[in-house]
Parts: sequence; structure tokens; C-alpha cells
Amino acid sequence: MSRKNLYIFCLLFGVFFLSSCSQLILTAYGIKQTGTYQNQEIEKLCKKYNVPANACYTLDTAYLGFLFQQDSLYTKDQINNHLQALQVLYFNENGQLTSYHVNCYAGGFPNLNWNRTGAFNTFTPTTTCPVDSIVSLDTQLKYIQPLVSKSTFTKNKIHVFVFWNHFMGRQSKRLIELVKQNSQLTNANNLEIHYINNDNFLAKALE
Repeated sequence: MSRKNLYIFCLLFGVFFLSSCSQLILTAYGIKQTGTYQNQEIEKLCKKYNVPANACYTLDTAYLGFLFQQDSLYTKDQINNHLQALQVLYFNENGQLTSYHVNCYAGGFPNLNWNRTGAFNTFTPTTTCPVDSIVSLDTQLKYIQPLVSKSTFTKNKIHVFVFWNHFMGRQSKRLIELVKQNSQLTNANNLEIHYINNDNFLAKALE
């Protein structure tokens, strides 16, 4: 296991030790090597992970600098949550973050168990990660770029931001499907789901 992948593994799952079984655990979770991708490559990943291209965005690597600038205002735990590879954020019609889900709170092996507390049995899902005010809806929009020009954003709707990547392999695919299934519990006309690919962001964070 490379030092970079070990660091990511520790960041994601809170495992702060070296062991001969670490590579086996990474393999069991389906975790891959980090990498950077051009938009055309991300479009192909969208098809692989069943993400609608017109709802797909990429995360600006400048988001990393924004988060690190918050150190004096928020706890390191809160910053760490927003650095995670897999996340889901639910903003209500007024732009307030009301439900937040992060991989390091999910638990589960060999797959992350996002619904172990039944949080996704209702819409909006019950938050499993402490909600904070670090990232507003406007801030989120500032650091994402639509993959294709047809991407749309409508005000006064519930907005869901799903952070996904090829790095987490099937864990990304499982999370995407869970969010889609949960969205069927509400009025689709009042909801927009945005899928944020953060592979390049993760690669930059671990340079």
C-alpha cells in the first residue's frame, strides 16, 4: 500500500495503524488508486456509475483552500467531515443544510452501511453527521462546475449534493443508488440532485 493510499484509508475510516492486512481491507472495500481525470473521462465514469451527465459536476480543487482557511473558525472534526471522499448534503428550500451524511459515520464492512440507523427510510433522511454552517448552498455552488452546459439549478427547491468518485469504486455506486431510491419518497418536482465528482479534488488533497 502506498503512503498516499494509507493516508486516505486512515482519513476515511479512522484506522491509524500500519498492518499487513491494510491492503486486504482496501481491496475488500473496493478502494482504488487516486487519479486525475479530464471531463471526457468523467463523462465515461458517469455512465459507469449511472450518473446523469446533465446533473454531474466536478469539484474545483480550490475548494481545498477554502476549507483550510476555516481552521480558525471551526473544529478540525468539522473540517475533516467536508474533506471526506463520499458525502451527501441536503439543503431545504431556504438553502439551509438540514441533513448531512459522511462516509466515516457510515460504518459497515465490506460495504459502507449508510442506512444502518434507518436514516434513509424517510425523506429528508435523518442526519447522521453533525450539521454545521461551514458550507452554505451558495458556497457549494461556487466550487462546482457543470460537466455539460445543459446542467441546471433551480432556486427554492430541495437540493441534494452527492460527492462521489472512482476512487471509492462500488462504494460510490451504492451511495448513488441509495440516494436515488430515497428520492422516490418525495415529490420529484421539488427536488434536484447534483452529483459532484471529486476525484481530482482528492488527488490534489493528497499531493
